[in-house]
Amino acid sequence: MDMKFHFGLAGFLFMVCFVYKGSSLLCYQCTTKNPDQEDCLNITAGDTRYLHNCTAPTDQSCRIQVQWIDFDILDWTRDRHVIRACASTPYDPNGACFYRTGNLGRMSICNCAGDRCNRAPATFDATFMCATLLLFWVAMFFAS
Repeated sequence: MDMKFHFGLAGFLFMVCFVYKGSSLLCYQCTTKNPDQEDCLNITAGDTRYLHNCTAPTDQSCRIQVQWIDFDILDWTRDRHVIRACASTPYDPNGACFYRTGNLGRMSICNCAGDRCNRAPATFDATFMCATLLLFWVAMFFAS
């Protein structure tokens, strides 16, 4: 294969993988507290029902919050709730998750960076896929 083809392919891969797509962050926004959102507990890879554009620059990360209510009191009963939302807190890899306890229960709050990162199970990272394709292409180039 000629050099023009290889450089053209490399340029195309760069454009597809690393071109800036805009400043809007996509996060899932839902809560199992809402009667029509019980499926917020387990969001699948192709699910776009709860996917929303976050408000830039206010929202800087995505969040998943799990609340455990440990006591039956007033109108609260023992339960677990999942809340997915945009978050104004910047993502910090050293403190991505934190925990709180209170009179009625406890909660786990985790922030993440990147589109659709607050779904469960963890998403497949597109950057990793692009880097793998690029490395494969480079290996094929030097092998020929």
